[in-house]
Amino acid sequence: MKITLESNNLKDYLGESRGVDWSHLLIREKVEELYEGCDSELDKVRRAFEFVRDEIAHS
Repeated sequence: MKITLESNNLKDYLGESRGVDWSHLLIREKVEELYEGCDSELDKVRRAFEFVRDEIAHS
């Protein structure tokens, strides 16, 4: 499988949609909880990755 970018503009991939509702209150509260006490962007990335890996059912 070859992955090809449809756009070189990162903002095209960060927009909200029906399937991605990152401004919802519950999502924002979870983000605050996950990022509490983070000292760096790398720490935030690690916590977000581990949360999705360990807590979100996906295939």
